[in-house]
Amino acid sequence: MAVTSLTPPINTKGLFKVNAPYQTTAGSGDTTKIDPGIIYEVEAIRTFQDLQSLNVDILGRVYTPVGLAQTNMDNDVLANANIITLQGTGVPPVYIPSTYITQFPDDSAIQYEYIVMSMSLGALPSSIVSQLTQVQDVIKADISDLIGVEPSIAIAVAPSTNAVTAEQYRLNEINRLNAIKRRTTEHAQVLALTAEVSQLRAIIADYETRLTSK
Repeated sequence: MAVTSLTPPINTKGLFKVNAPYQTTAGSGDTTKIDPGIIYEVEAIRTFQDLQSLNVDILGRVYTPVGLAQTNMDNDVLANANIITLQGTGVPPVYIPSTYITQFPDDSAIQYEYIVMSMSLGALPSSIVSQLTQVQDVIKADISDLIGVEPSIAIAVAPSTNAVTAEQYRLNEINRLNAIKRRTTEHAQVLALTAEVSQLRAIIADYETRLTSK
């Protein structure tokens, strides 16, 4: 049976499909094999002659770690295979013969990452923590409205070494409260306006009834 060698272009990036024994299951942690859930990039393409001229132990570096033997390497030499270096994010490079690659990356593969948006409120009185529920609701609603994702919000408190006198606290609170421009949430405003509109409609309906009954 003829051995097929499939060499991807340099810098090709995405999800690779490979034959056993170079493929492992997603999240297995076996860094000598290709994880189907990780995006890899072709970092290098080497011929056997290149590696031999650099005195690289090809058998020990490429074949033995996945349980292959000298005969497997000899077959790849006869097939004019290349040794492909695939580099994934946060994992060691995988060295794989081009004869074990069955499909180039899917160009539609999109990289996903965990995104955390954080903010610092600075040093504030500890009592503020219990008042942040409304703030959390507003932030959650705004993020959902703007990007279509409902975030998970957590509050973290770190100790502060700055001591504040009672007088300074009083002045800080006056300035903070005077700076508040929004006392109610947009949702509460919508509910109030909806109730007002309903009341006005009821008044209009009452006047229409009186006019038509005369």
